Amino acid sequence: MNPLRRRVNGSLVSVTAGWSVIWLWLAYRALHPHPMSGSHEWWALALIVLIVSSVFVFGTWAVIFLPVYLFIPRRSFLWRWPVCTLCGAAAGAAIMFAFARLTSPQARISWDYEILAALVGGVSCFVASLSARYFHSPANLESS
Repeated sequence: MNPLRRRVNGSLVSVTAGWSVIWLWLAYRALHPHPMSGSHEWWALALIVLIVSSVFVFGTWAVIFLPVYLFIPRRSFLWRWPVCTLCGAAAGAAIMFAFARLTSPQARISWDYEILAALVGGVSCFVASLSARYFHSPANLESS
């Protein structure tokens, strides 16, 4: 496999792992619905959240995460899992905070979605840092 394609696949695997945090959050919400909301229509909310979050998560992947994943050298200290995870969590929260303030600046601050975005970013970067050795390695290692 082409080394560039291999690294792109690695970044996609990492972001998909981060996106799975939203799936887990939705599963929790389905099993423990809020008493004030109708529990019979949880699937509609889940579908909307997954569609919107996929655009947001994979859009951020294409614009920010993929270039960073491709251009930061593998020997950089940023690939160490504690540093990478903290950077991803901070970036996820900051991006969601900025998006929320740009779309509705008068809204009351609720940290739920910023925390969820921090978890998505942190998990994405954690998986990226742990799998970087595999996805950044030369393609000739596949045949062994």
